Amino acid sequence: MRSQALDELRALWTRSGLPSPGEMGVRPGQLEFLDRRDAPWPDLRDVRAVLDAVGEPKAVIDRWERTWRYLDAASESAPRGEPDEDGPLGKALKAHTPDEFVAQLRALKAKAQRSFEDIAKASGNRLPKSTGHWMLRPGNFPARAEQVSDFVKACGVTNPAEAQLWLTAYARAQGRHRVHLTVAGTSPAAGDDLPRFLESVGDDLAARGQLQEAIAAYKEALAHHRHLASGGGEGG
Repeated sequence: MRSQALDELRALWTRSGLPSPGEMGVRPGQLEFLDRRDAPWPDLRDVRAVLDAVGEPKAVIDRWERTWRYLDAASESAPRGEPDEDGPLGKALKAHTPDEFVAQLRALKAKAQRSFEDIAKASGNRLPKSTGHWMLRPGNFPARAEQVSDFVKACGVTNPAEAQLWLTAYARAQGRHRVHLTVAGTSPAAGDDLPRFLESVGDDLAARGQLQEAIAAYKEALAHHRHLASGGGEGG
């Protein structure tokens, strides 16, 4: 979308006869993004100066300003490269069991140097100390995606895309957690597993665009458990 916006600006400049910086009354550097495709992203002040200089009406300039602010905000919320494979998020995305996912929540908390009291305060007490402490204990698992969202934000994850990746990792681990409950005898027979899983979490995950991914993770984990139960072993 950024490249499309720049192409539209270049088209306006071209239709105006490619006026020079001197003819437009702007600094040479303000036209760099029109001359070179590898130029740094221009700030809004420079864009307004160019639009002004080529005679665009105020309504059009205001529209461009809204567009530029939107593109800047979208850039801020985009992932900043791939997650560090050795960091808590990178490991959470590769977690093969619910316990491995929860271990990375503990690692995030340690990295952020937050106490459970800090987390409760930062979450507006949506995640009380007792709940935060319970869900990070080995063998336990967060009951809802909102708890994970509140937890990672309270631990300093402010980038929306990064927070969403934590929820993706949670959705995968949640599917495996349901399989664990089934094997432990706390869920219905295998034939009913997926329908019960969807009944309990389907709406919540669908609202986040994570339903298909969670179903895939659930089926993968269930197939793995059945393989082991049939005597296939880890290497089979």
